[in-house]
Amino acid sequence: MKLGVKLFLAFSLVLGVLFVVGVLSLRALDRLVAVNRDITTRTLPAVRHVSAAHDAMPGLARLEARMLILRDAAYAAAWKERMAQVREDLTRLSLLVTAPSQTVLLSEARLAFDAYEQVVAREQELTARGERQRALEVAQTESSGLIERVESALVRYDLFRARIP
Repeated sequence: MKLGVKLFLAFSLVLGVLFVVGVLSLRALDRLVAVNRDITTRTLPAVRHVSAAHDAMPGLARLEARMLILRDAAYAAAWKERMAQVREDLTRLSLLVTAPSQTVLLSEARLAFDAYEQVVAREQELTARGERQRALEVAQTESSGLIERVESALVRYDLFRARIP
């Protein structure tokens, strides 16, 4: 009997250990699935939208300059199209925000972006009135600073997002 009891206890101990290991493995797997789901649904799209908006800003500045200097409608159309893409990226990015600090940084980027759009509208009004030199001065002073503010806010947003566990 002693041998049977010892075998039963050893078998029970092994089953108990296997059960605990199995439960812990399932919890770890569940966490891994949750992290991967977060990466695919939030992190990757956020990175894509941040980089698309950030990379579009220098192109917007070049299109704006060509639009003012050359007065070409094709550049104006390309500028409006690029602005719409950046606005869409910022809107989609706002849907992926997870932390209040991210909201603040994204709001800063959006406010600077909206101000940039208003400055360019003012530049176009000046150009339409024949005040091309004044429009170029506004472009060099105000719009370049706003573009830098948008880029800076997006970089800080991206750096902050990378620190969130």
